[in-house]
Amino acid sequence: MFGLSFVMGKSVLADELGYLGPIGTYSEQATKIYQSKTPGFEKIVPYKTITAVTTAIASGEVKRGLIPIENSDSGFVAETYGIIFEKLDPDWRIIDEVTIPITSSLLVKPGTKASNIKKIISHPNALRGVATYLKQNFPRIPLIEVSSTAAAAKQVSSGDGTTAAVASPNAAKVYGLETLATNIQDNDYKTNFWVIIRSSLASFDPNSNHLIISIKAPSGSEIFSDTIAKLQDAGFNVVNVNSIPLGESIYSYRYLIRFQSKSKTLKQVTTLLQAMQNSDGQVFLIGAYKR
Repeated sequence: MFGLSFVMGKSVLADELGYLGPIGTYSEQATKIYQSKTPGFEKIVPYKTITAVTTAIASGEVKRGLIPIENSDSGFVAETYGIIFEKLDPDWRIIDEVTIPITSSLLVKPGTKASNIKKIISHPNALRGVATYLKQNFPRIPLIEVSSTAAAAKQVSSGDGTTAAVASPNAAKVYGLETLATNIQDNDYKTNFWVIIRSSLASFDPNSNHLIISIKAPSGSEIFSDTIAKLQDAGFNVVNVNSIPLGESIYSYRYLIRFQSKSKTLKQVTTLLQAMQNSDGQVFLIGAYKR
């Protein structure tokens, strides 16, 4: 159940990098940061949904992808965690993380005034991130969720001038929109993205100090507490734990646990992880990287 391979200094080839599109998303911004530090990924490919990105990775359509995992103010990205919890082994592995600051703007078609706006659209996390501004300035305007902030901007650009989008300042340039207000986010916050790769191609850095563990176990199973206790003894502390009951039994759960260490590395706990399987539970290392 446990697979682990290390980076061996192989040559870098040009490959495609998938992300949540269309162009102008925060995800595209994250890909540019990743490209700047990772040679060989000059071409980026936009997908309509996060699910489409992970499907492209699992099928080998693109070699690596970026998927949003959480915002520091509005929490976890529901679609990403829904995908992870679909099965114990998601067919891809997490090999890096990218963090970007988020600045939100209210964008409209040129000539549109605030009094013309009949609805405001954006990704659900983006709408939550500007909730105070919208409540104070547009308390009676319907809020509509769409697949991404850039998709919202694109829709506004082709609309009738009565819709506004919450999106990045860059989306205004991409889609020829005007900015009614900028820096409207409730707080200064950041979004984290995971870099993923097909399982069969994954190589974990032996110096990884961040781990993502997936566990399937019945309620009360010792494998859950043992995994946390043994990794903490090895110097890895829990960052967060997410869980979901499985449909097969109300007493069976799947857990996603994130660990990090300031001084310890993956190569120091490899044997420990390999020995964590038992008769009533399963453990998968689905991500490891150094930050």
